[in-house]
Amino acid sequence: MTEVPGGDERRNVNERLLGIFGFNAVYGHLPAGVNEAAPSLDIVGGVVSSLCAAYGAVTRRKGGVTYVDMLFNHESDSVKIESPYTGSGLRITPLVEGDVLVRVPTWVNQAAVKVNGVPAGDKLEGSRLRLTQPVLHQELVIEFPLTIRTLVLKHRKHNIRVRLRGDEVIGMDCLGIGLAYFPSFDTAE
Repeated sequence: MTEVPGGDERRNVNERLLGIFGFNAVYGHLPAGVNEAAPSLDIVGGVVSSLCAAYGAVTRRKGGVTYVDMLFNHESDSVKIESPYTGSGLRITPLVEGDVLVRVPTWVNQAAVKVNGVPAGDKLEGSRLRLTQPVLHQELVIEFPLTIRTLVLKHRKHNIRVRLRGDEVIGMDCLGIGLAYFPSFDTAE
């Protein structure tokens, strides 16, 4: 926001508040029963804080072990990650010595997990895949199908169906309102 001379920060707020960040409804910009989009300021702090926390939780290093907890494209001092959503498989390149433990989402069929084309087998330890002493700077490719599934969000008066591919939203009911964030649930593959 531009500064207002004389300290009257409340004057012409609607003209100075451009590019505001906020969500009006889980399914799109225009909530049911409202005729205009008006992003909410009270959501900004929580959303930005949550995004920062998620970014900070992608990887961590503890006791000589690198943990990969999120399937995002990311690079740290200890590991480079290429997301399975932006390429073929999860690609991990270790940059420091030590085991790498990869969180395996609950929707993954563990029997289908492969590391460099070989079934993961005993590398799977509950919800983690242990890559023991991988070769530094050599890419590992972890393959698993991005499962298509449906969940239902119970939002106020509406049940909203969400179609996911892995953790990625590929379709959502928008209740016929328009200005949706995602393709229609019924057309998503």
